[in-house]
Amino acid sequence: MIENFFQAEFESLFRKYDDTASFLYLKSFRRARVNFSTPEMAATARIHLNEVELYGKRVKCYFAQVKICLLYTSDAADDMQC
Repeated sequence: MIENFFQAEFESLFRKYDDTASFLYLKSFRRARVNFSTPEMAATARIHLNEVELYGKRVKCYFAQVKICLLYTSDAADDMQC
């Protein structure tokens, strides 16, 4: 119950910058991945939230590099390149 409160508070910080942000919690690393609708929203959130204190802990924001895969329509066996 308390964990849900902290999680909701954490998510509300980021949803101020993108109300459609999604969250993936990596409990073994005590980290969360936040996915934003646009790179600009992610950058704005990082600028404002990096090093913010939340319940005695500092929030550290990092960018993850998005990998884009291209799918070609030819008949070659290696059509998909990532």
